[in-house]
Amino acid sequence: MRRPQSRPYLFSTGAPCVLAWLAFRLPETGERHLTGHVPMPTAVGLVPARSGSERVPGKNVMPLGGHPLIAYSIAAAQESGVFGAVVVSTDTEEIAEVARRYGAEVPGLRPAEMSTSTSYDIEWVLHVMRERDEEVFAILRPTSPFRTAQTIRRAFERLVELGDRADSIRAVEPARQHPGKMWTLAGERASAPPAGRRDAAPLAPVPGAPEGLRTELQPRAGLVAGPRRPRADDLGQSGRALLHRGRRGLLDRLPGRHRAGRAHACGGRGDAAGRAGDGAVNERLSRLVPVDQPLFLISQAQRSGGTLLLRLLDGHPECHVAPFQLRSIDEVAKRRPSDAVEAWEALYDPKLTERFQRGHRQRKHDVLDDEEVFPFQLQPKLQREIYEACAGRTGNPGPRYFLDCYFTSYFNAWLDYRNLRSGPKRWVIGFEPGIARSMRRRAAVRHLYPDGKVVSIVRDPWSWYASARRWEGRWSDRERALDHWCSVAKGTLKWRRQSTGAGVRVLSFEDLLTKTEETVRKLAEWLELEFRPDLLVPTFNGLPIRANTSFADIATEVSTRPLERARRELDPDDVAYIEARAGDLYRLLQRKSQTKWRTAPGG
Repeated sequence: MRRPQSRPYLFSTGAPCVLAWLAFRLPETGERHLTGHVPMPTAVGLVPARSGSERVPGKNVMPLGGHPLIAYSIAAAQESGVFGAVVVSTDTEEIAEVARRYGAEVPGLRPAEMSTSTSYDIEWVLHVMRERDEEVFAILRPTSPFRTAQTIRRAFERLVELGDRADSIRAVEPARQHPGKMWTLAGERASAPPAGRRDAAPLAPVPGAPEGLRTELQPRAGLVAGPRRPRADDLGQSGRALLHRGRRGLLDRLPGRHRAGRAHACGGRGDAAGRAGDGAVNERLSRLVPVDQPLFLISQAQRSGGTLLLRLLDGHPECHVAPFQLRSIDEVAKRRPSDAVEAWEALYDPKLTERFQRGHRQRKHDVLDDEEVFPFQLQPKLQREIYEACAGRTGNPGPRYFLDCYFTSYFNAWLDYRNLRSGPKRWVIGFEPGIARSMRRRAAVRHLYPDGKVVSIVRDPWSWYASARRWEGRWSDRERALDHWCSVAKGTLKWRRQSTGAGVRVLSFEDLLTKTEETVRKLAEWLELEFRPDLLVPTFNGLPIRANTSFADIATEVSTRPLERARRELDPDDVAYIEARAGDLYRLLQRKSQTKWRTAPGG
């Protein structure tokens, strides 16, 4: 490729904390597009976070608004929709772990010689980019927490629009003091400014703002900069207003912070201000990962290990795993949607908006209150717009097509989802306990996913009752609780009997807890998945997570304690009642769980 001259392009926002460096090399072809006409280069966001700050030690992970400082730059990059990856360059494992927790990549630690206070940016940039092939990179410094995703998108789109006229873009702001009027101090003597023109408007670089050059250009004098700079262009933002909005609003972007006015973010289309930016939508659509794989459904009585199985399968590179209960499957199974709007209303779970706002925290009344909050950056507006774009691409849609569009929007709008581009997928995995006990819903799922598979986990009714009555008050009524357990168990037997090939299997809760590796290996073989050791550790989007237990005494591992507690929790009358009502049915299901596990031809 030719090596063009560097032509940095400047834009003025007036904001003291906006972006960071952007640099790119021209794409080889014009196949990728941000719009119908402008070639869209691939991009990576780079977040520098060395540990050795002398003035403010540990500043990059200092808490701000309940989250480490670095989290805001990662979140803004993810929310912008511009970058295919957000990469943190750091020299310590402590910062690396924080970065990974918030969805960034850390391919390796930065060498110590590139991590001093006098190291040039170009050193660590080349260190990171040597193994990457993106055409654009942006440096997003953690010390600019009020930088907005919208500003990143606007800068990126402007850079793409400029094409051959600029190699790079950098934010600047009007200088408060004209440099032509400044005196210089040498020892005890002060020198007057040199004579000359002083009426030109000076521009000062914004701290932590854009600067750079094409990644294909050789660095000049150890700097990421070029010799030619066109005149600045004002993007129309007031620095004071932007900073005010940043302090008031951007601190609330991350999980754990309530954002007023977002509760109905997904109910309707919303106005232009509330919708995801066109750049984010176009970027995501241009690099969309279709999610149209068959469904592997986990369905049985609540409190039977469905969430645990989800967490064990969470990080498998051959699966898209929805981390929460799939109420959408139940709704579509109950009534067939006639169009895309009706399908969205049935499929979308409003709880996703709350989790986007607050993050995922395992809480249930006074039974479970885990303090750890997991980021969940699934943008409601972006998901809706991806869904609509996907659903509008066919003239003859059906319920399965709407489901494929929904899952495509779900996983592509989940900005910190780690598994989107990890390779070809075999399954979409979801958990919905309500399907197993309803014949009509079972038939609907079989019709929607004739290529799908189902597992129903059977938990012994004694430990199930001990857990369920603590989890929900309605199950404190022993007769009502056992009616429900028996109804689901009988539905599971019918489902298994009526399935063709190898479509439905019964899994023992006791085996999952006491013979975890053997059981998960058996399941992986049935699903035609590679067994991996990380299938034995419960995770949420790749991060270790505590058990979703009624007793809140289990850490991040599979434990047999739920089995050991049952007899201690129940009095003799409870034990005898459950034996009479459900003992034989449970033993029948246990026998079924040990048979018919190998994949049948065509199944």
